[in-house]
Amino acid sequence: MPVFVSYNSLHAEFVHRDLVPVLRAAGVDEVLIDKERFTAGRPLIGQMDAVQDRAKTSLLVLTPGYLASDYCLHEMRRAVAKDPTFAEGGVLPVVVETCMLPPELQPFGSLLRVHLTDRTDPTAWASILKALAADGLGVDAPRWLAKRAECEKLLQQGLPVNLFVRNDGANWKVLLDSLEKDCRLRLPTVDLEDGCTASREGLIREILDKLKVPAMVPKKPNDLAVLSRQLRQGGPHLLVFRHFHYARDRFRFYERDFFRTLRNLMDQQPRALVPLFQSREPLASLVNDLLPNDSKLRAQLVEL
Repeated sequence: MPVFVSYNSLHAEFVHRDLVPVLRAAGVDEVLIDKERFTAGRPLIGQMDAVQDRAKTSLLVLTPGYLASDYCLHEMRRAVAKDPTFAEGGVLPVVVETCMLPPELQPFGSLLRVHLTDRTDPTAWASILKALAADGLGVDAPRWLAKRAECEKLLQQGLPVNLFVRNDGANWKVLLDSLEKDCRLRLPTVDLEDGCTASREGLIREILDKLKVPAMVPKKPNDLAVLSRQLRQGGPHLLVFRHFHYARDRFRFYERDFFRTLRNLMDQQPRALVPLFQSREPLASLVNDLLPNDSKLRAQLVEL
């Protein structure tokens, strides 16, 4: 279901960093929004109308500033005109700041709108997602946003993170994508589910390739020397390891020395590597029981 988000620029940060990522993570097919759809040098009103006409639902982010904007009121009135009885779900008013609603949005009383003045209210977020038939988030929206914010803060501080996905239904993939797109973190990704990472040589080659560090990877044990030397240049390097729980099954291929090198790159000051390990098991127990004390991997646990 394509959804057009109508909002005032004063709330652009909330819309772009929180609302739109939640809609996408929950499974809204297409989110139509000015930042991504409008083109400079062309008439604004015409573009607004064309993009809005593609949507089945117009989500109105209502604030006093919204109701004082001619552009926003134009979008609101077009949405109401398209679904004047509010019977087809074409209008979804979401009140994010207390305001007096205009007559166009009052015919059916309080059942018509969602109050999100408290953005930590999971019930309000659930009402929005239910109205859009979007149920793919897997956890409540405030928790999803809080865990993304926790990961963002730790990575910005240069601290390794373990995103432990306890809930099988939690949409962690879009959370990682949102860290890069919406939080503006550059996060190259190595996926242990990919067959090219099944061997230690392949994993090291993939790490260097994703970090855009050109190097020939020699046979063991010199491969670790290349990895260590190359990552110490130009660090710290942020890197996501998806499906890191496969490391346990591949321990005999990666070998203890690989984890010892990884630990050294994470722990030395300044850090050469700041990884985010996404896993189905806490990192503290994943491979650490197979490693001596000087090789155990340590990262800040963020449980989704």
